[in-house]
Amino acid sequence: MTLGQRIIQLRKAADLSQAQLAKKLGISQPALANYERDARDPPAAVLQGLCTACNANPMWLLVGIGNMHLQDMGEQFAKSVATAWAYLSENPEGVDPSKLVKLSNALFQYYMEHGSMSESFKASLLEAVA
Repeated sequence: MTLGQRIIQLRKAADLSQAQLAKKLGISQPALANYERDARDPPAAVLQGLCTACNANPMWLLVGIGNMHLQDMGEQFAKSVATAWAYLSENPEGVDPSKLVKLSNALFQYYMEHGSMSESFKASLLEAVA
């Protein structure tokens, strides 16, 4: 998928017309149309504006990696800690705080980069890091 196609997908996900998004970005509608057709490369200020206006993940916008939208970091970190705690609490000796920190950080980093993970990958990561 090209940058222009990702801009279209982002605009449609925000339920905005080209004119509405262009106005939010402070650019003309024809300029936005050129970016969407890959006729021109948007400047950094426009890319930053797209990320801000549409809560877009910059990595997804630029190269298509990860989720389209940014995840709430607090929510993702809480999910990471809860997953790590649940896994480590299966140990009859209790939860080792250093392992909790290490595992929570690994899960958080993966969630922030990829947005989600399969149960099988989660199990593999939990075993490898813990």
